[in-house]
Amino acid sequence: MDNIRQKKWLPITVYVVGSVLFLGLLLLFVETYFPSQSSELVPASPDRVSRWAFNIPTWRKPASSDTTTAAARRQKLLLPIHKKMPHGNAELVYRGLTGESEFQIDVIIPDLDPQVSYSYRFKIADARKSFRLVDHDFKIISARKHSLQMMQLGE
Repeated sequence: MDNIRQKKWLPITVYVVGSVLFLGLLLLFVETYFPSQSSELVPASPDRVSRWAFNIPTWRKPASSDTTTAAARRQKLLLPIHKKMPHGNAELVYRGLTGESEFQIDVIIPDLDPQVSYSYRFKIADARKSFRLVDHDFKIISARKHSLQMMQLGE
């Protein structure tokens, strides 16, 4: 009877350890080759309990008005094609590329008339330097068939 009990625990232990190792390697593979795109699961800064439990130091950069104003002045915008994107008191609608060297943006100002859109065409080469739209200066980062990425310059 004692001999039977001794032989049963060995396969169970091997099965449990093997399962844990397999799942661990599977999780490592998935996190390495398919990283999570969502930042909802990981908080931006550690909470008070995890700082206390894991003794995480809270270093802070010295507040500099130059870095905060520069970051506030340079705002990136991504405009998907045919989608209204609010910007200030207006809405911007990217209408796509027109030809090979131009793109078109419609501006809707709801305060004036929400039914009317003002259409603007810009050359990509000129827009990479800068262009003015809705009382703001912008610079093109990339202009593609289905999206337009631009950066706001100044305030």
